[in-house]
Amino acid sequence: MAGRAGRADRPGEALLQTYAPEHPAIEALLTGDEEAFLQSEAEARREADHRGRGPRGYVRSDARIEEDVNDRLTDHPRVDASEIEVSVADREVTLSGTVDTRRAKRFAEDCCDSVSGVTHVQNNLRIQNHAP
Repeated sequence: MAGRAGRADRPGEALLQTYAPEHPAIEALLTGDEEAFLQSEAEARREADHRGRGPRGYVRSDARIEEDVNDRLTDHPRVDASEIEVSVADREVTLSGTVDTRRAKRFAEDCCDSVSGVTHVQNNLRIQNHAP
C-alpha cells in the first residue's frame, strides 16, 4: 500500500509482494516500460476472454435464471421490485407489474439482461401514476 497525501514534495516508497515476479505487470513496474505493459495486458485480455462460452450443449435452466433475476432485482438499489412479477420460459424473461419511474423500468430490464443465459427480456412493466 502506498499513499502520497500531503507529501507530494518528497520521494515515496512502496513495497510490492508477489508470487509471480515474472508476470508482465511486475516486469513493467520494475523496468518502467508502460507501453510494453499496456500491449501485454491488451493481448492477454483478447486471448483470455471466454466469458459466456460454457461447455458444449450446456443450457442454463429457466429456474436458475429466474432465481438470479429475482436476486438481482431484489438487490438493486434503484428498483423497488415489490410490484414486479418475473417469469422465464426458454431463457426469455418476462417482467410484468408496476414500478415508480421510467428509470426503474430500464434498470429492471438491464438487471435481467445481464443475467447469464438470458436470450431476451420482454419488459411489460408499467409506470405507476402517483396522485398529486
